[in-house]
Amino acid sequence: EGLIAVYPNGTSPRGERLFTWNAGHCCGYAMENKVDDVGFIDAMLDALAREFRIDENRIYVTGFSNGADMAIVSSLVLSDRVAAAAPVTPSGTGSVREVIEEYAAPVPVIAFIGETDDRAELGLEMLDAWRSGLGCDNATPDEETDGLTTTNWTCDGDPFRIHVVADQGHVWFGSPD
Repeated sequence: EGLIAVYPNGTSPRGERLFTWNAGHCCGYAMENKVDDVGFIDAMLDALAREFRIDENRIYVTGFSNGADMAIVSSLVLSDRVAAAAPVTPSGTGSVREVIEEYAAPVPVIAFIGETDDRAELGLEMLDAWRSGLGCDNATPDEETDGLTTTNWTCDGDPFRIHVVADQGHVWFGSPD
């Protein structure tokens, strides 16, 4: 109650398969066709605000893989609208880093990466670049509980938290294989 969840898809030339977001670097159709996905998300938020009574100070973004990259880019470019970001297993490649360098806007972040994800190193490097661009303070000691290693920073007063999930790959955690 009191929650609106929106699950937009990226674009695809294949109908209902292989949707991608143009997060500036990845993944086929959306990037190759220079789809303005940040503009789409901004317009979608405008349309939702017209249609529903929403608290525009409580807009959160998340996504998986290329969608996580899009959540990062959206939270940076639309930081005046996005309250926090929760990327799950970001791919961590390409020009997302350029967006981080250009915008470096502080928003609270909680990120999740699988320990055995073949993209984990790139995803962690991208998150580290984001955190560094925000001028975050030193990390608190890692907390390890129930297969989760958590590292916390404070960035301009906002939390920046990374959870590394043990024995998990490039998956949406908790989903069936």
